[in-house]
Amino acid sequence: MTALISPLSREAPKLKKNETSELLRFLDRFEEELKKASIVKDEEKIENVVRFVDGPLAREWEALDSFSSKDWDKFKKELEKNYPEALHDVRGAIEGLTQLSHRYNGINGYSKNTLATYSREFKTEWKQAKTALGERDGVMRYLSSLSEPFREKILSRLQTQREVKRQTNACLLQVMNGLKLTSDISPLRPLVKVDARDTVFREIKEELAQELNVLRDALKAMERQQIHTAEEVKDKSPSYIRTKGRQ
Repeated sequence: MTALISPLSREAPKLKKNETSELLRFLDRFEEELKKASIVKDEEKIENVVRFVDGPLAREWEALDSFSSKDWDKFKKELEKNYPEALHDVRGAIEGLTQLSHRYNGINGYSKNTLATYSREFKTEWKQAKTALGERDGVMRYLSSLSEPFREKILSRLQTQREVKRQTNACLLQVMNGLKLTSDISPLRPLVKVDARDTVFREIKEELAQELNVLRDALKAMERQQIHTAEEVKDKSPSYIRTKGRQ
């Protein structure tokens, strides 16, 4: 079992008396840590949460009726009631995203643990900030903390996936419309010429190769069906029957 993160840890959720507008974000992060540590009892949750806030705030929370009842849901509701600014103020969340972009600036694809921590914290902040920011803004803010080479690889991969999907759909649409196609899908071939040494693209290279194989098989089957149908029509045509009869 994983132990609960230490309040002294740099990555631990923290809250001060003058930061109560960020209460909801703090509680979200704290509950994430509870899940990691497999803490499910309300009593343990309430006893631990005051360890992650400063002294003045801890004393206020310990004086609440719900703190003595050891009911976690009631405790959270009473906190929200006592700090209404936390329900409406998204400025703290937006500021939190800005701080994250500075704190985690330059993440590369090899820092898996750092990337996982950054993604988790970003998701927590985004829950509140998204009410004031658009989806595009959120994506750009997330990407801003990644190193330029890593960011470009991600964007390139997404673009490649979209292009393959677009061209594959176009080919399948032609098949559905009964058009004769060639199994030589030259427009798609350059998309799978990816450097095998690049681990970031290795997975997508395999996926694209599989998609091309499936598509080629479908096209070949379509061509065989067209040939078979043409032969059947020829066999049944009156002119062909008369010619065959004279032979």
